[in-house]
Amino acid sequence: MTERDLNAPALIAGPARLDADLARMAGIAAELGVESLELDAAEQRRRLADARFFVACIGQFKRGKSTLLNALVGQPVLPVGVVPVTSVITVLRAGTRSEAVARFTSGVVQPIALDDLADVVDERRNPENRKGVTVVEVFLPSAILANGLCLVDTPGIGSVFALNTETTRAFLPHIDVALIVVGPDPPISGAELEVIETVSQDVGHLLLVLNKSDQASPEQRREVSAFTTDIVERRLGRRIETIFEVSARDRLEENRVTRDWPALEHTLTDLARQQRSALVVSAALRARQRIARRLRAEIDEQEAALRRPIEETAARAARLRAAVEGAERSLQDLRFLFDAAEAEVVRGLDRQRADFAQRAMPELRQSLEAWITANSRLRAAGRLRAGAFDEARRLAEQAISRWLAGVEPHVIALHETATRRFVQLANEFVARVMSDAEPIPVEPLDAVDVREYDRPHFYFASLMHLTAGTPATWLMDRFGFRTARERSVSRQVAPYLTHIVDTNSHRVENDFRERARLSRQQLERRIRERLRDALRSAERGLSIANAKQTMAEQEVRGRLEQLAGVRNEVCALDNDDRASAGEVG
Repeated sequence: MTERDLNAPALIAGPARLDADLARMAGIAAELGVESLELDAAEQRRRLADARFFVACIGQFKRGKSTLLNALVGQPVLPVGVVPVTSVITVLRAGTRSEAVARFTSGVVQPIALDDLADVVDERRNPENRKGVTVVEVFLPSAILANGLCLVDTPGIGSVFALNTETTRAFLPHIDVALIVVGPDPPISGAELEVIETVSQDVGHLLLVLNKSDQASPEQRREVSAFTTDIVERRLGRRIETIFEVSARDRLEENRVTRDWPALEHTLTDLARQQRSALVVSAALRARQRIARRLRAEIDEQEAALRRPIEETAARAARLRAAVEGAERSLQDLRFLFDAAEAEVVRGLDRQRADFAQRAMPELRQSLEAWITANSRLRAAGRLRAGAFDEARRLAEQAISRWLAGVEPHVIALHETATRRFVQLANEFVARVMSDAEPIPVEPLDAVDVREYDRPHFYFASLMHLTAGTPATWLMDRFGFRTARERSVSRQVAPYLTHIVDTNSHRVENDFRERARLSRQQLERRIRERLRDALRSAERGLSIANAKQTMAEQEVRGRLEQLAGVRNEVCALDNDDRASAGEVG
């Protein structure tokens, strides 16, 4: 566990003061016509009134995050599986009875039976959150959820911090405690380190959990814990006091309390009992600061629109509009750069695949021939041939699984390399587009923007259609001599073995290509979103400038004075000393 002192002003500013500040900020946002900020401030007031704080469970796919949360609340509420499952942010809250509601981007709030929870939060039933679910809230009468503690399940690695969707992006500022889940193999990835570093900038409490500790020997656990602690401490420059070694599966399925499970539960309940007020107030303070920054940016734009000549404002918006429209055409050039970056990492993966095939195939063919010879008396109804096909599949799947276990960290590293290169190219592209228009601040993309697609999705294919027999093989199986039958079976099954090994090893490469394609699409969407946001800001300014034409000079000056007063008020609410920044000229 690592802990940082909560922001001192958060301990000074009380809930009543913060509630009043947020209420006024909601009013200012409404006056400025920024509905999203008005809604944000209203939601922060509700959270403050409920005295809720959020413990977000983050980590790479296969870490057992959902199982860990199920074990903490004492029942299998969240869907789990061997493939990527969670696709929607899910908040577990205290309630008098077990029930759930889903909040949609349309504003609809829909009750959901717990048995139907997978319909909205499971990647298999709601791929890429196509149903438009903002968040799912599950209410449970669980002791650990008392005193305002809310447990948050997140999709994929970093999830909330990966900004996989606008919903997760909006949820990022609400996190108060990060429950970082790692595993024994691999102990911690570069992607997880990036997420931890990002989170540590705003979150005071980081709890490190080594899940699946039942799958590692005591020596392995010591080695993994020491390695993880050392890496995280060096990256953050902060001391890690504890790494909790637990087995969520033991706790949930067998009701066995092992290793550090009691200490983990005790730490969470202590946080809720002893630091609830500080965590809640600190979260409200961060919200106030965030909303104040965005309000000041909006005031800047509206002031600039009133000060500029209408022709300059119109030309500015037109340049930006043309740049955004031209960006779509220019994206084709970016795609060529993406192709080159992807090809570079694919070559590395292809070398790994070729090396595997060269090493594995002679041994696999030898094992298959030995099996055919040892079982050559299986004559009735073609059992030798059918058994040989089964053995070939078993040998191939076993070899592919072993290879994949060894190469998977390398594949993930290749994907991270490609993603970082994609992001660099994307940011350079956005900078070029904006330099052609206006120097409007545009939030840069980060590697975590596309971390959703760093999880392998490989499944072994048996290619059963290749095992069909012919009249000749049927006759040979029933009437051929044993040595002839062995040769016939070997001639058909050995190429099948080679083919399924080759096909499945290529499918690993194809899986990487597919994830790279999804990452590229995600980045292109992010680019369009960034540019559209900038355009909307400029067009709001143009609208204000157009309205200025019908205003007398005195009215314009009055509006500028009003905006300056609003700026001063926002800065005062935020305890900011920049109140004098908005002079009227």
